Amino acid sequence: RLRREDAYESIRELIDEIDTLKHTMFIFSFDRTLIDDETKGLKSYQALWMRIQNEIEGTRFNRFADIVDLDRLIDEVYTPENILKMSTRLAQVVNRIDEGANPISLNTAEELHAKARYGKVSVPRRVILATLQGGSE
Repeated sequence: RLRREDAYESIRELIDEIDTLKHTMFIFSFDRTLIDDETKGLKSYQALWMRIQNEIEGTRFNRFADIVDLDRLIDEVYTPENILKMSTRLAQVVNRIDEGANPISLNTAEELHAKARYGKVSVPRRVILATLQGGSE
């Protein structure tokens, strides 16, 4: 517990001193539980949470927010319908040069979308692989 609080304290101090660090950007990547867990996550350290929480929650993905939720991006941009369009366009381009690319089905697009939760799978890469492997993953 002390290590966790020390880490949160260090991040808070970094945020407080950010104006002295010109031309610098810090990116922290973590599992969703760090946001959602009230007892062990970022919300458990009030001083840090007050600095990084999104004050205004919109319905659309905000790439300029202090905390960028990639799950929201996946839900908004990489819908099964858009995944299907990506695959269809890729198959058309590939088949102009060489044959063998087949667009994926809506079922496969839905599976890819479901696997993309929590940022563990690159959606475009999976679409490319599935399309080039004959329309299935």
